[in-house]
Amino acid sequence: LYRYKLIVLYIIGIFFLLLTGAILSTEIFSKEDPFSGKGGLSFPEDREVENLLFSYIDTESEKVDIEEADKIKSPTPSVLSALNPQVYRVKEGDTISEIAARHNLRMGTIISFNNIQDVRKLQVGMELRIPNIDGVLYQVKRGDALSLIAQRFDVPLNHLLDANNIKSSLIRAGQELFVPGAKISNFELKKALGELFIIPVRGEIASGFGMRNDPFTGVRRMHYGLDIAGRIGTDVVAAMDGTVATMGINPKGFGKYVILTHQGRYQTLYAHLDNWTVFRGQHVKQGEKIGELGNTGRSTGPHLHFSIYHNHSPVDPLNFLY
Repeated sequence: LYRYKLIVLYIIGIFFLLLTGAILSTEIFSKEDPFSGKGGLSFPEDREVENLLFSYIDTESEKVDIEEADKIKSPTPSVLSALNPQVYRVKEGDTISEIAARHNLRMGTIISFNNIQDVRKLQVGMELRIPNIDGVLYQVKRGDALSLIAQRFDVPLNHLLDANNIKSSLIRAGQELFVPGAKISNFELKKALGELFIIPVRGEIASGFGMRNDPFTGVRRMHYGLDIAGRIGTDVVAAMDGTVATMGINPKGFGKYVILTHQGRYQTLYAHLDNWTVFRGQHVKQGEKIGELGNTGRSTGPHLHFSIYHNHSPVDPLNFLY
């Protein structure tokens, strides 16, 4: 009798377990699925899953050593094949702004995509690659990661992956990526357009950059700037956005002068000033007044001596001014 009671209890226990499981499964499957927005279990499309996975890439795992990357036999994804850019041949009278407008793109996109250093050097017959969307070309640096690049340009990671047809998180130093929607900096745009520097004062160029006879000794020597003649008291403005590095007085040379430092390792010198209107460490905008034209120091008449230095070497301002 005792054995029969155990068998009955065992059967009853199994029945309750099955009943409880059925109730729980009914509740689970009736809940709304967060992905599909509908009742029942369903999952996103494969593409959405890939995007979700890429959104959680570990940035540390993306940092690939150059030597290790070179061992990979599969070719680097080509930004050109992914975007299928058109080829445009420059015609007589074309400007970069007109070409960009014709293709409904920003000037910076075409400048970046073709690595144009100076739009004034465009020539008839030159071939330009025209992408189908706005963006910039970016060259991967050692230690870069896809997620970090996307964050740097403030673009969604999946957009970066789609534009470059990337199937793996592996990238290598030197690889070119197209960053859709990104813009080149104002500095890079002005540099390419030849608008990086403006003429700092109204007047006439009395002496240019290059060899000349010294006006005091007659000895032939190098002149590292432009002498712009004008009236004493005429406003002198910053040729480019920058910071006042220093100012001073050199009675036997530049007289009263101001030196500005700029982005891109540029510096500018404004000499023979009547006075300055800025202070050391002040940030100034392009076109903002920094002093007044004068005749101080070793000078033969009222003028501004203006010099541009790049990487601590003097360059001809006429190659930069507009």
